Parts: sequence; structure tokens; C-alpha cells
Amino acid sequence: MIKQSILALCDHPFRQHQSCNNSWCKFLDNPNEKFSSLPHGKPLSDGALQNALRSVFTTYAGNAGKLSSLGSTQQNESFNRIVASKAPKQQHYSSSGSLKFRIAACVAQKNEGNKFILDVNKNISVSPGYFTQRLAVLRDLQHRKRKAIANTYKFKQRRRNLKSTRHQKLATKEVREGVTYSSGIGLEDHPSDDIEEIPSPSLQPAYKMIEWTTKVNQIFFDIEATGLARNSHITQISATSDKGSINTYVLPKKPITPKAQEITGIKVEGSKMFCNDKEVKSKTKLLLPTLTPLTEKKIIISRTANVIAASGMSFSHLLLSYARDGRQGIEDVLKEEDVNGKVRVTKSKKIVDAISDFFKSLKPEA
Repeated sequence: MIKQSILALCDHPFRQHQSCNNSWCKFLDNPNEKFSSLPHGKPLSDGALQNALRSVFTTYAGNAGKLSSLGSTQQNESFNRIVASKAPKQQHYSSSGSLKFRIAACVAQKNEGNKFILDVNKNISVSPGYFTQRLAVLRDLQHRKRKAIANTYKFKQRRRNLKSTRHQKLATKEVREGVTYSSGIGLEDHPSDDIEEIPSPSLQPAYKMIEWTTKVNQIFFDIEATGLARNSHITQISATSDKGSINTYVLPKKPITPKAQEITGIKVEGSKMFCNDKEVKSKTKLLLPTLTPLTEKKIIISRTANVIAASGMSFSHLLLSYARDGRQGIEDVLKEEDVNGKVRVTKSKKIVDAISDFFKSLKPEA
């Protein structure tokens, strides 16, 4: 059975289920089922890849008898944690005379629980002690409680969700930062020139209702601009009161005059703002016009374009995401969450598919 299942792993992803088993293959009951772990739910089709997989798994299938006796490694991992608590690696116990006793205590705790201390004390004619006994009972009770919780469906589901979230964050960072986020990048002989980084989600201000009171709160505010002309653009807005303070930079569409730059210390280089030679985050609407190709062809609506621009992404960022990881790259950056857990743009598969199909239809030179 194990040998047959191992060999079936070579054919299962290619929608060849003649060697599969009903206990784990859902396609035998429903041939129209989609693959949940493959892109777009479609099977693999590369014959060379299938042959390479078959050569690997054939070796494992030849050792099916040895693999059949293997069990879970959770017990070993649990014991290793106990050893780490009594003989931590950062302490040099390997040449200590107490190491054997520490390991013996770990074995006793694993087999008998924390009450082994009481049995040891009794065997050497030492009173177990009220507090020692109370603590041992408490620790064993906590262990049984944690074990019972770990076996519940809710706990396992949460663990799967956390694992999925970690993988999603990793995939999103790989798309945003490109090859610079890949492991072993420093060992490559010919590093890629794809070093542009897609900006992380911009935090959007949270609007709260203000309750009217008879008490007057004094608010002091100030603004900085590109110059003294009536048509100057605002570059900085600051306000403070006894309730708190805010400070926001706005990327202007007009150049800052040398005098204003000298007084405020604010300057613009490309799409970045600097205050006293330190880069600052700024609000901008300059990214919205870059999304015109998507709105003109009704790939996305204006509201979606506003959300994309407000999150700090432009058309080139979306195109770069698609170039790095196709449809999955678009999906990863659009549904990335900020520090508050808010989705960057949307989780809508319809929007993701529309943008992906648009980029797919573009010519290579685009």
C-alpha cells in the first residue's frame, strides 16, 4: 500500500489517478475537483518534470518496508524541549557531572510527569514538601489541559491559519522585494538587476466621530508650502492640542522654491521627500494618473484605482508584480495586510483576474 501510494505521487499532480487510493485522493470520487495547492487549481503538464519526479520517488518506493515503520516525530520534539529546559545549549553541561542526572530527570518527566520529583524524594527519604507537591500537580494539570486543547479542531484550524498567514507574508515580500529577498542571493555569480522594491502598504488615517462638548479644545496648526505665491502647494501640515498631535507631509506637484527649501528644510528628489536630509513618508495623488490604462479600459473602477494609489502603488508596481510571479504576484500585493491587519486593496479574485488578464494581453515591449 505504501509503495503504491509513493509511486502515485508522481502521477497525482498530473491528473493521473490510476494508482491513487480513495483514502486520500478526492479525484476518484469527483474527477472535476480542482487542485487546491496548484496555481489556478489546474494540474501539472510538464512531462520532463513528471519523469524527474518518478525517478526520485521510485527510490523511496523501493524502501517502502523501512518507511512503513516510521511514526510521528512529535514525541521526539517534545522530549527535546524538555531537555532544552533542563540542559540549555547556551550552558556548557556536556562535560559536567550533572548532565546524566539532568537527562535522567527529562526521561522521568516525559514518562511519569512532573510528579517524578515526589517519587525521587520519597526514595531518598526526603519529605516531598507541600509546595513541591502542589506545583507538580499544577504542572501536570496544565500539561494535560494544553494537550487536550491541541487536539481540538479549533486549535488545529488556528494553527493552519497562522501557518498560511506566515507563508502569505513571505510570498508577498518576495514579490515586493524581488530577488533581493531570496535566500542565497549573495552567492550568485551573476545577480539579477531586478532590484526595484514595491512600496509597502501606506497606513490610511482612521476617521472617528467627534462628540460635541461645551469644552473648547485649543488646536494650534501650521503649514509649509512650496513658496509664497497664491497657487503654491502645501508640503507639510502639523497640528497639536492637549489630545495629541499630527504631522503629515504632502508631495507637491509644483517645485519648491530655493528660499522655501532653505527655510523649511523640505526638498523633493524624484518621488521622495526629505526634511533636513532625512527621508519622510508623504501623501500623494501622483500615482493615480498612472493607473489610467486600467480605468480607461474598465479593467478596474475609479474607486479601486484610488485605493491602489492611496496604498502607494502605481501601474509600474502592478506590472512588476505580474512580471515576478504572474497572477499570484498581483494577488499577493493586492491582499497584503498592513500593521493593523487591513487589506491593502482587495481580496476579490475578479479584480485580480481582470488585472492579470490585462497584463497578459500586453505586448512584451510593454
